[in-house]
Amino acid sequence: MSARRSLLRRLCSIHALQLLSEFVSGSKNSYYSYELNLVLNDGRRINVVDHGNLKRLRSDAKTLSQFLDKPVWDATR
Repeated sequence: MSARRSLLRRLCSIHALQLLSEFVSGSKNSYYSYELNLVLNDGRRINVVDHGNLKRLRSDAKTLSQFLDKPVWDATR
């Protein structure tokens, strides 16, 4: 199988993009962390990035969503 076909097959296995938030509490400070995951057809998730700026992460997720033609599941709202 060619590298291009292999890549296309892997991209086709993406079902959605998922945005999650978590509150991180440390001994000196606390903050929200946001993550972008790829959700695959078989239910597995692949973490793409953890980010501190939700507005920027949503923008990046929208761009990627449009490129892949896949929905964004935003669980940060």
